[in-house]
Amino acid sequence: MLKFSKKKVLITGFFFLVLIIYILSPLILNLNHLKSNLEMLIETNVNKKVSINGNIHYRLFPLPSIVIEDMELGDDIETKSRIESTIIIIRPHYLFIKTFKTKEITFKNGQFPIQINNFKDLNSFNNLKIKIKFENINIKLLRNDKNIIISNANSSIYIKNYYITKLKLEGIYEEIPFILNFKKNQIQIKSKALNLKTKIILNKGINNVTLSYDDKLLLPGLQNILIKGDFIEKNGLIFSKNSELSSKLFNGNFNFNFDYKNRKNPVINFKLK
Repeated sequence: MLKFSKKKVLITGFFFLVLIIYILSPLILNLNHLKSNLEMLIETNVNKKVSINGNIHYRLFPLPSIVIEDMELGDDIETKSRIESTIIIIRPHYLFIKTFKTKEITFKNGQFPIQINNFKDLNSFNNLKIKIKFENINIKLLRNDKNIIISNANSSIYIKNYYITKLKLEGIYEEIPFILNFKKNQIQIKSKALNLKTKIILNKGINNVTLSYDDKLLLPGLQNILIKGDFIEKNGLIFSKNSELSSKLFNGNFNFNFDYKNRKNPVINFKLK
């Protein structure tokens, strides 16, 4: 019985020794020689030109990962952004066999550009199942010659088969804090500062929208605003018929028509009581 216990201790000790060697082994590598490989790994997953300017080192805790200092995203001078620290969760043996794969990338401190000329831009992501996290990042939303900055954003994005499957974004826009959640086919936007709650359910071109807003500083007739209806996207048009609109002092319906394909201004017709 005693011999069996010693054997068990030796096997367990050997197992932990191999595990420690496996986890610590990348410490002997000069990761700066793998700059081009890591640039390609990030480019593949975020669909942006990547340039690593700082040092690269291996980190053990909380998970084995690579930390990249001072990285630039984008090749256009006007839209190029800098990230102070990029963390890539990676299995240690990948660094020896030079097979670069990851399921999680974290961008910390800096600015991240997202091009949104149209919704198809989201389909440019690689078809890996990957999680992208932002910590204290200013997100720059770019559309043609305009851009919107969401500051101090903390968020996570799950991407699979070219689509964003889950998104949680917490940030500040024009000094107003807000939280945006997207999962499956539902988008929710909340802002306590504005007493704003929005829910959008996406369903094959028919988008059910519910929006509630209440601000005591507004005129009495514009308090407790509620909008609810189906907004349909078809052939370059977004339109809605007999959607509900109400507030503290009035209620009724409205029709909405927006020909975005031909860049015409939206048209709204109200029938209110």
